[in-house]
Amino acid sequence: MVLLISKPFITVTMVMILTISGANGQISEIYPDDRPLVRHIWSRITDDAPILRGAESVEFSPNGKWVASCSKFGYNIMLWRVLDGTLVWETRSPSELEIIYFSPDGKLLASGGEDLKVRIWDVASGEMIRELDHDHGLDGLSWSHDGKTLASGSEGGDLYLWDTHNWSLTDRVNTGTVINSIQFTSDDQYILTGGNDKHPDHPAHDKGMRIGTVKLWKAQDLSLVKNYAGHEKSVKSVRLSPDEKLIASGSFDKTIKVWDRESGKLLHTIPVGYRVEAVEFSPDTHFLYTGGDFNNLLIYSTKTYEKIMEIECAPVEYIDFTENGRMMATAQEKSGIISIYTFEHKKGLSSKFVNSLLSNPDLNKNR
Repeated sequence: MVLLISKPFITVTMVMILTISGANGQISEIYPDDRPLVRHIWSRITDDAPILRGAESVEFSPNGKWVASCSKFGYNIMLWRVLDGTLVWETRSPSELEIIYFSPDGKLLASGGEDLKVRIWDVASGEMIRELDHDHGLDGLSWSHDGKTLASGSEGGDLYLWDTHNWSLTDRVNTGTVINSIQFTSDDQYILTGGNDKHPDHPAHDKGMRIGTVKLWKAQDLSLVKNYAGHEKSVKSVRLSPDEKLIASGSFDKTIKVWDRESGKLLHTIPVGYRVEAVEFSPDTHFLYTGGDFNNLLIYSTKTYEKIMEIECAPVEYIDFTENGRMMATAQEKSGIISIYTFEHKKGLSSKFVNSLLSNPDLNKNR
């Protein structure tokens, strides 16, 4: 492990605002809902392998000050300062990495990959503090919002639940043949998984004949709540909308599907034309972002589910937003690069509104 910055983490302060409560107590949205104003801030190489490079996952810390990345060929885990892209520390795993995830308090980092282990890292020091054994490689990780449970999904199709107090395995269920993506609901009562399973008409071990799966599980006992059937090939990414009424799933069948969570009804099928690796709703609910086996990040309106714009970049494997929605990170699989973007507010904000966010003495005298 290489520690590159010795200053305490608390010395860096970033304030991000997505919505502001006005003087009348109403919530005023300051970002446009028809087309995001996206600005690239910085990009960094996160895989230092000599021949091929791939960035597999990128995650913001809960406070938005740090971003972690993991790589495919260099086995790198890196922590970066969001403010300026400074590398804080880096370490390595013994083999290919697939996923990385912060704990809700931002103090721990979980990583998973092809060496059959989930590793837990101390964010402040970069030191590994725990290993959790699995029977297969790992593609999916998610922490419960209360921080008490870590969910891991394996390439054997098993969903594991770990007690983060003593790191004991509390439950396990088979969901199919592979889990690629996991997300807890905000109340931690349910767990969403995406992956694949054997085709009912072709049960042989032919990966080309596997169907995509999107399933919702009860966290208490891992009983199946709902199966959202419809993808013809492996599902690589699943995400709940901010209000948790919708589920988006991206698949190797070259489509994105949007489901009603409660009824299970398929609401929209978006033909992308390329294999989809990542889907993510914007925190303001206005947009659906997607990346995959194509040289652009695609953005769709959640009003019409029509594509409204593209951001030029290498193929995107993973997308994450800060909790307030002000910044976005992407991991670009075939380049080994992560990129950080910010969103500009819409034009025409009133001077009264802008001044309400300031604490200048000269303004306060006239209030």
